[in-house]
Amino acid sequence: MKTIISILFLFFLTISGIAGPPEPPEAPESPNAVLVIPKIKLDTIRFGKTAREIDSSQSRLDNVLQRISDSIEVKDITIEGESIRIVLTNDSVISLSGNTIANLPHKDNSFVNVGHTYTVKQGDVVNGSIVNVGADVIVNGTVNGSVMTLGGNIYVAPTGYIRDGAVALSGKLKVEPGGQVTNIRLSLNDSRREIEESS
Repeated sequence: MKTIISILFLFFLTISGIAGPPEPPEAPESPNAVLVIPKIKLDTIRFGKTAREIDSSQSRLDNVLQRISDSIEVKDITIEGESIRIVLTNDSVISLSGNTIANLPHKDNSFVNVGHTYTVKQGDVVNGSIVNVGADVIVNGTVNGSVMTLGGNIYVAPTGYIRDGAVALSGKLKVEPGGQVTNIRLSLNDSRREIEESS
């Protein structure tokens, strides 16, 4: 048995020795080529392959894109410099820029936010829905739509109002006294499931 293991070990060492070390990546023609990516547009693609296939210099955004389901349809992607702008089939927009991620408005101000807490300030009104991936949503103002988090919590302050329901997947939903959430309140956290329907 020891002889077989030794032979297999030597076999794998020989194979890796023949293959040699991995080839180094080609050097860019100019220093600017590292940071500048030409603007491109793609139609009807899916998140899973998009960032990895477009250009390897966008690989630091891969982790963010992998969090988004492969089943979400994409209408348009624009890459310019270190930023990516993604338009979904429902006209929601995701904007990624380096390590910062910001939302861009569309026709009803609905948006998808990824990677950092989003706060609706007291007195602010969002006429649309909010989807936050990997972070919390804090509602001190009004959301005339729904709020959904994937891997984040939803906090509704005493001055907060959500018209079309709140859903926290792998997160918690906390509504302070005075805060309002109409339609459905749903929290799925580990094996615990809390559903409350309201009028």
